[in-house]
Amino acid sequence: PVQDYMSSEFAAAHPRTTLSKVQDLIVGNNQRFLPVLERDKLVGAITRTDLLRWLYISANRPPPALFEQDLSLIQPRKKWILQLMEERLPPGVLTLLKKIGQKAEEMGFQVYAVGGFVRDLILRCENYDIDVVVEGDGIRLAQALAQEEKGAIQVHKKFGTATLIFPQGHQLDVATARLEYYDHPAALPRVEHSSIKLDLFRRDFTVNALAIHLQPRHFGELIDFFGGQRDIKERLIRVLHNLSFVEDPTRIFRALRFEQRIGFQIAKHTHMLVENAVRMELFGQLSGRRLFRELVLCLTEGKPFAVIKRLRDYGMLKIFHPKLKADRVAENLFQRLESVLSWFNLLFTGERYEKWLVAFLGLVDNLSEKDIQELLNRLSLSEKFRTNFLQHRRMAIQVVEQFSRSSSLGRSDIYFLLNPLPTDFLLYAMGKTESEEVKKALSLYFTGLKPTRVSLRGQDLSRMGYAPGPIYAEIFQDLLRARLDGKLHSRQEEVEYVQQKFAKPDRPLRV
Repeated sequence: PVQDYMSSEFAAAHPRTTLSKVQDLIVGNNQRFLPVLERDKLVGAITRTDLLRWLYISANRPPPALFEQDLSLIQPRKKWILQLMEERLPPGVLTLLKKIGQKAEEMGFQVYAVGGFVRDLILRCENYDIDVVVEGDGIRLAQALAQEEKGAIQVHKKFGTATLIFPQGHQLDVATARLEYYDHPAALPRVEHSSIKLDLFRRDFTVNALAIHLQPRHFGELIDFFGGQRDIKERLIRVLHNLSFVEDPTRIFRALRFEQRIGFQIAKHTHMLVENAVRMELFGQLSGRRLFRELVLCLTEGKPFAVIKRLRDYGMLKIFHPKLKADRVAENLFQRLESVLSWFNLLFTGERYEKWLVAFLGLVDNLSEKDIQELLNRLSLSEKFRTNFLQHRRMAIQVVEQFSRSSSLGRSDIYFLLNPLPTDFLLYAMGKTESEEVKKALSLYFTGLKPTRVSLRGQDLSRMGYAPGPIYAEIFQDLLRARLDGKLHSRQEEVEYVQQKFAKPDRPLRV
């Protein structure tokens, strides 16, 4: 129905509204059609074409033959933010941006910094992940910069993009200005070369559709075609056009992530468009792999459960599985998991884990193995991943139960019980349990047991006269157990332990 996609937020004029105010309403709101209301009744309308014709006539210029009500009529609002750039950006980043602008001018191209880098700069947030758009040939510019700055480059010819890594450590994504269009809802986009205006128009939200001109004569000029500055000021997430979510439903996931990450709100009309997309069940046309990528990004956020709750609010959790919940029980579990991850990060062990996987374990905590198998299938995950995930999850739950039943496990018993499990699943187990004894055992494993190492090596046993074979594994396990239990403290004690416990070899010992 048209009512699902017509604009529901718009400015209106009164018959006595001044012309300057009318101009501000139409231009400032990118509004093509301005209704004139008197006592809440429609008495007239002013179109963008009407306004442009009057402006031309008032300036004693003949109006153009055709006033198209399309994207070409939208003019940018410009603002100099050079001072802000100088205040917020490290000297190396600012110098790099100037070099990019200078090189582009030498090659006859227009170049702009765009996207999240610009948004976060205006928000005074640190973000040096720079995206650059070129009106011209982005790959040629990237290659010239790589050669001049002695940087590494990776080219993606199909999309006209390249990634540069400079010796100073800065990374730069360079793209040729392009337009994306979609053959059908939820399809992957087709790409054509375009202008900066159309390149920005293909983006997801107004706050991400800002650009900074980098050409020397325009360096530091902020370009805003679609009201991004206004929405940043009002802290709103707003799509650029009404069919945005029909073209790409995954933009809804991005909207909810941004909303929670930067403390914004979904604009009223955009909220309605989200509800329409969910009602039309457009997500059913997305592949499992695309849904999996979006879920991983949600679970990698600083506060993943805040995003999960918003998915619940819009009825989107059922896209993954109808039994997923975001209730108080789940929220408490996520809070405990966040505390565990904060504690583990402060240990600085250097051990890697996947934050999204720990959060995913929390998300599916209330599901049965059968339900989880259905979810993993929906996300098109490999059989190997599904098998390992279910096995390790089962082991983690069993570990918690076993610790809860027995309070007399020795240090080595704790080690050999926990060591087969990946770190992600141990952290989940630590967050899942509410038993202080279990938490202490898991904490002891990470801080005091897991780092334990045996001093002797295979070559040492060989020099002691032991022939390589299964005996080596038995010796090393015995040594490790003795080390864990505090019975051995030095290399010499390990040698004596082996000599006493294991049958002496036939040939002389050489230690």
